[in-house]
Order: sequence, then structure tokens, then C-alpha cells
Amino acid sequence: VDNLPAGLESELEMLLLKVKALMAKQSYERAIDILKIINEQETCTETKILLRNAYIEFQKWEKAAELQKEIVTSTKKGTDKKELHLAIKINYEIAKELEENGKRDEAVKRLTELVKKEKNFAPPYIALGNIYLKMGKSKETVTTWKTGFEETSNLVFIFLLEDYYLEEEDPQSIITIYRNLVNDNSNNPGFHLLAGKLYLRLEMTDEAVISLKRAEELGLESDNLTKLTGEISFRKEYYKDAARKFKKALNLKRAVRIPFRCSSCSTVSDEWEETCPKCGRWDSFVIDIDTVHSGLS
Repeated sequence: VDNLPAGLESELEMLLLKVKALMAKQSYERAIDILKIINEQETCTETKILLRNAYIEFQKWEKAAELQKEIVTSTKKGTDKKELHLAIKINYEIAKELEENGKRDEAVKRLTELVKKEKNFAPPYIALGNIYLKMGKSKETVTTWKTGFEETSNLVFIFLLEDYYLEEEDPQSIITIYRNLVNDNSNNPGFHLLAGKLYLRLEMTDEAVISLKRAEELGLESDNLTKLTGEISFRKEYYKDAARKFKKALNLKRAVRIPFRCSSCSTVSDEWEETCPKCGRWDSFVIDIDTVHSGLS
């Protein structure tokens, strides 16, 4: 593709083919140069989309945002949900970049606008809460993450609040949150499992036993449940029983953690990620309870 005859280079179709080949080779900067020339001479949505995609891959977020505005306007009179959602994601990346460059106030402004526009998109709430935390604004951190959970039902916010309250040596606040979750979802075994995990983390073994037993009574079938009950046996020095349960749980490492799973490609991670590293889908990581019961994503 680098040695196309000069006569063909002037043809739009061949130029676009060259651009696609360059992008496939991850030569985004060269692809951008060609697309900018094409866009100046022959404005069309396909060219704008290719140029926008190249800017995204090259992490030129401001440029991508400018083009995305034009694309949204020209696509079905701005009603294409996929393009509108992509606009949110691009602006989210701009906010992250602002924060990384020390422009926290501007980042906060951008993220605040995003959570108003896209209430069920978790990453902006998470990022905004993290910035408030760095700024020492504890009240705003908690409010943002609680709102994020209310709007998205994503349990990553409960885990964030758990770490926050335990770091602040305020276990009662997170215990109250978990108890409310269990009371509001008393027939969902997954919430009893998560409460048991918290109690175990706090060395409240008796409470952990009660919660995990209730999860089992409600029909939860999960390697995580087996692992947590094995951890209880270990801490009570019932080593034979602990060994049996850990073996049953496929020899998983001893840890008071519940993993995340990508709802698109099933990739598993110990940490929540805004974008799946395997399939690239945004905001796809949910708590992996290993159960047929729903209502936890």
C-alpha cells in the first residue's frame, strides 16, 4: 500500500483503501494526514467516521470530539443512539486527560455534565468520585458513588464505598449499606454472599456464617460461596474442612474478593475496568456471582 502508483493516489476510493490498510497496521498518524486531505476535498460521513476512529486510536480526543459532533448531526438527524453514546465516551476520555494534566476543576465540570446526560453510564461517576477523593472532598465522593449506584445498579460502587469507609475506619457505614441491600433484596442470594464477604473481611465470622448460609439456602451455586465458606473454616482452624472446600472451589487462591466478568466476552478480572481489555467493550464489567439468579448486574 505504500507504493501505489501516483495516478491511483488521486482516486478517492483508492485513498480510502490505503487509509484502511494504514489503520490496520496501526499507522494512525499517516492515516490521519490522508483523511484530513480527503475530508477537505470530499466531505462525506464515511470519511468523517474513519478520521474520527483514527483520532480515537491515536488518542486525539479533542479532535475526535469535534468530528463526532458533525457525525451525530448528520446521522439520522442526531438520533443515532450508538453515535450519541460514543460522543459521551469521547468526552469522558477528554475529562480523564484533563485530570491527568492537573486540570481537575475542568475535569470535574466535564464529568458532571456527562453524568447528567448519560445517567446509566458508570465510568463518569467512578472517575468523578475518584477526583473528589483526591481533592479531599469526602462528602462529594460518597454522594457521587451512591448516586452512581442508584442510577446504574452497578455493584462496583458498593465495592468502592466499602474500600472508602474501611480506609476511613468507619465500618458501620458500609455495614449499614450492605444490610439495606440485603433487606431490599432478601430473596437474592447474591446480596447475602456479598454481605458475607464483607463480614469476613471485618473478621465478623459469626455474621459471615449466617449470611453465607442464607445464600446457600436460597439456592446459590457458586465457587465464590465455596471459597468464602472455606476461608471461614480456615480462620476457625478447621483445616481439613477448609482444604476440602478450597479444592472444591477449583483451587482458587484464598481471598475475600469477588471477581468481575465482562458481560460481552466473559473475560474475568479481579478489578473493575472501564473497558474490557479483550473485546474493547465499554462499561461491561459486572460482579461475577456464578449463579443462575439475576439482578446483580
